[in-house]
Amino acid sequence: VQAVIEKKDAPVTAEDLAELTDILGSCTTYYGDSGEGRLKNVESGANHLNGIFLRPGEEQSANEAMEPYTIENGYAEADSYESNTVVQTMGGGICQVSSTLYNALLFAELEIVERHPHSMTVGYVPLGRDAAVAGTYKDLKIKNNTEYPVLIEASASGGKLAVNIYGHETHSAGRSLEFETVYEATIPKPEEIVTEDPELPEGEREVTSSGRTGCKVSVYKKVFENGKQVSRDWFSSSSKDSSLFSTALISSLMAAYTSLIMPAGVEAPAVRPATEQPLKKSGGSSSAFSIRSTRRLSLQISVKCLVLALLRSPTTTMTSAFAARMAASD
Repeated sequence: VQAVIEKKDAPVTAEDLAELTDILGSCTTYYGDSGEGRLKNVESGANHLNGIFLRPGEEQSANEAMEPYTIENGYAEADSYESNTVVQTMGGGICQVSSTLYNALLFAELEIVERHPHSMTVGYVPLGRDAAVAGTYKDLKIKNNTEYPVLIEASASGGKLAVNIYGHETHSAGRSLEFETVYEATIPKPEEIVTEDPELPEGEREVTSSGRTGCKVSVYKKVFENGKQVSRDWFSSSSKDSSLFSTALISSLMAAYTSLIMPAGVEAPAVRPATEQPLKKSGGSSSAFSIRSTRRLSLQISVKCLVLALLRSPTTTMTSAFAARMAASD
């Protein structure tokens, strides 16, 4: 029997990998207080995004990369938002993955083709910087608008979700970004809804939902050169509806709100609101929430080897390798 050999071009070449010289943007969020189902969904979603490679001009849908939201694809039931309420759905919590990706993309300055805010507030990213994913009507779609390839690295373990965008930096070393959230308006809490329950004793009331005030915010992009602000432009607006929450979910939602967005290597305190704190790094302005890096990678370990390590162990190896590299370059 004669073997038939078919040659195919490699989807990613050594030349492609050689152009991945920088971390363009990064973001880390925390999900450690989530329930078992949500933990599984965040980690599964990150695993599906990990390793996406985009050549110049190529687009990617976050929803298409992570779906289908089934047991067979690594997902479970967990809380999610639907029509201003919290319900149990397959893949609940996946929006933390898309939102973390979105914030890394903001600092990488890749083109956002499509993005939708949640109908209600979330606590794992600053207001106005979330990205909801829901079926075919809410998606996060991105485009590589640079002249070089980009690689998405996503990892989730130990309650920490991290996304890095690798590519080739074309801006000056002294350039950095900040994103400012500005409150525009408050949306009042909904009116009380009373439902008769014949099983309750006469005169007794049971609170099944608690109201919440909504808000409207705008996000502004600020550009710095060597620590000096050179521009401040409107970037996006989001409205978060007033809503009703089940009292059984209050503790988990509050836990989400107290998750602090911090850079890699810094432990989050037990209780603290999600905020953005200024952090001086490399002589410029950045934020503790997500750091834009323009430092060139050392040639001691090739990018090709790091990507091969990523393919062998998609959730940890490449993160560890780049963390060691960046630490060595400080």
